[in-house]
Amino acid sequence: MKGGKMNLSIMVAAWFCWSCIIFGWASAREIGCPFSSNQNYKAGSTPTLTITYDAAADKKNYANFIRDLREAFGFSYSSHEIPVLRATVAANQKFIVAKVIKVANLEVSLGLNVVNAYLVAYKAGGTSYFFNDPESLADAKKYLFTDTKQQTLSFTGSYADFLSRANVHREDVDLGVLALDNYIYILHKSSQPADIAKPLVGFIEMVPAAARFKYIEKKVLTQISETFRPRGVIISLENNWGDLSYQIQKSVNGIFLKPVQLQRENYTNILVNNVTQVTGLMGVLLNAVNYKVSMEEIIFNDQKWLPWL
Repeated sequence: MKGGKMNLSIMVAAWFCWSCIIFGWASAREIGCPFSSNQNYKAGSTPTLTITYDAAADKKNYANFIRDLREAFGFSYSSHEIPVLRATVAANQKFIVAKVIKVANLEVSLGLNVVNAYLVAYKAGGTSYFFNDPESLADAKKYLFTDTKQQTLSFTGSYADFLSRANVHREDVDLGVLALDNYIYILHKSSQPADIAKPLVGFIEMVPAAARFKYIEKKVLTQISETFRPRGVIISLENNWGDLSYQIQKSVNGIFLKPVQLQRENYTNILVNNVTQVTGLMGVLLNAVNYKVSMEEIIFNDQKWLPWL
């Protein structure tokens, strides 16, 4: 119990320092936010989150789940002590499975791409559902959930596609462990796009996005018994993961080649131009070899992401 309290204190302290960074109160170097690996993760095991509705247990389970997920992705190297995803892997090693189990023992299995930390498919019961992404669909169906009835969704899995096809704004999606519990029920009950759009966005933000960003992980941990909705900080981080990953890896003496514009919770802009400003916010980085500006980043960043205030 004493060790658990110590770990909780470390988590809270880390959350405070990372919040300080994004609001410009201090730099990561001044505060000191080291990257730590999960030494208990066993290679080849399935990262699993079991929801209990006990705050202490759920906090521990979620923290371990996200750490296990990062370890399961596998890394090429570290840049400024932040793990960098592999540039390429063999087709039969491209995907991993993670599980989220609700109180009633219903579970959803998630298929994730280890190269870019994308959610590509999920399984509920005896049926699996794959995002209609031309870059990953064929391989995903070949190697994921092959013992199930496989169906292809109309969504590609991008936030922009959920917005255009289902009118789902991230700011309208509840996040938190308790929200995940409800989303599992919905995904088992229905496969209709109108029903599953919000739950899928919630899963994307709570699992792969939380693996990408320690900021999102810590936000969940500090509000473990509550739900919340993303605002300027989380949304701007998600929109700029590729840019941040590239600039961190290509920085010269810690200075970005090109500044990255993020936002505070109130949507006011903050310009990031060095590694120390964001080190503690990052969970994993996209390998610079795979960096490209997606249409989603162009759409959201050109609009400065100021809708729905």
